[in-house]
Amino acid sequence: MKKIFPLILCAFLAMPNFALAEKRLVTKTVTVEEEVDASGAVIPEASKFGLYGSILGDPGINLLGINLAYQVSEDFRLDAGFGTMFNVANTLGVDARYYIPTGARFKPFFGLGLNALFVNASNSSIDTSVFDFPSFTVIYPNLKLGVEYKAPSGFFVSIHFSGIFWFNGGATSSFTLDPYPSLSIGSFF
Repeated sequence: MKKIFPLILCAFLAMPNFALAEKRLVTKTVTVEEEVDASGAVIPEASKFGLYGSILGDPGINLLGINLAYQVSEDFRLDAGFGTMFNVANTLGVDARYYIPTGARFKPFFGLGLNALFVNASNSSIDTSVFDFPSFTVIYPNLKLGVEYKAPSGFFVSIHFSGIFWFNGGATSSFTLDPYPSLSIGSFF
């Protein structure tokens, strides 16, 4: 009994301190809205940086392209990329896209890009007699109109049409609409 008495005394003396500590403890509840998939698993929010490939499009008009993307805001994105037409030409380009807010996963967009087309016609079957020289570079702006689906995970797919402004010798210019849609598939990570 002599050994238990000091323990009981210590516990008795400490009780008011625990009670005070409990009263000083503040509990705060924070609600975080998280998107879940069909199975109930939490879908992580995507990053602002992305990578995507394109067919018949970005940058400019190409057969195949690889692009980096930076989502500045929910409605505004910047892209930079490299495209190729294999042994005929390569393109470097940048563009900005504005997404029209819809409140849905599918968003229409329009964009404006600036591209540098590097043509090396001497490596291809192109008739080089129409050119002053077989290799040349053309810098041109283009417009884009399309629609994009973006999943909460960051995966996205878009389809768009491009229009190119051609400036010929300073005095004349033309606008050409690409008759084929561009398909882009990528992800933000």
